[in-house]
Amino acid sequence: EDVAREIDACGARSVAAVVLLSPTYFGAIPDLKALVAAAHSRGVPVIVDEAHGAHLPFLPEPLGALSAGADLVVQSTHKTLTALTQASMLHLGAGCLEGESLSELQDAVSDLLNILQSSSPSALLLASLDAARWQQAREEGRSLLARAVLLASKTRHLIKKIPGLHVLEAPSKSGGMVAMDPLRVTVGTAEICSGDEACLAIEESHRVFAEVSEPRCIAMAF
Repeated sequence: EDVAREIDACGARSVAAVVLLSPTYFGAIPDLKALVAAAHSRGVPVIVDEAHGAHLPFLPEPLGALSAGADLVVQSTHKTLTALTQASMLHLGAGCLEGESLSELQDAVSDLLNILQSSSPSALLLASLDAARWQQAREEGRSLLARAVLLASKTRHLIKKIPGLHVLEAPSKSGGMVAMDPLRVTVGTAEICSGDEACLAIEESHRVFAEVSEPRCIAMAF
């Protein structure tokens, strides 16, 4: 509703695209299908920053933006898959554009990449992207991902038993969250200590390093 209202307020012809973030740094995933549908019903393409979600399409129940119908999806493949640091992908989805419009988008993306990218790309980064893609296409990659999901699930279950700690779960009325990245465990610590104090405690006691700490919570990536 918010997306539709904002597009209508601006006028669809003046909106070049809707830009969404999914998942957030803390693992929250919005209702992408509804958001994309709202934009597409007004002829507006959707770009999704999926930096922390390169693994989402490979889950048993895909949560990725491409499956939700997004037009352009940016992924930092090095964050949650096995590509080298800085290696990322830009995906062109099916989206709402067809025929000449889709061809124009493809040409525009190609032209912009020629302007923005180096004329001497790193062969190591390109090879690591191909290796990461190849790994996930095989049973080995799916097994590694399934193991990480299981470890995160067990961790989430154990933390929920500790009085004073609260695990972020979906669905949540806050911010329209409908799903949670299964590889991200976000824990509210405010009833016991600050996020920074919790982060330091698990580092010193268990050599576990949180992805990020905030005044009231920490987030761990698996």
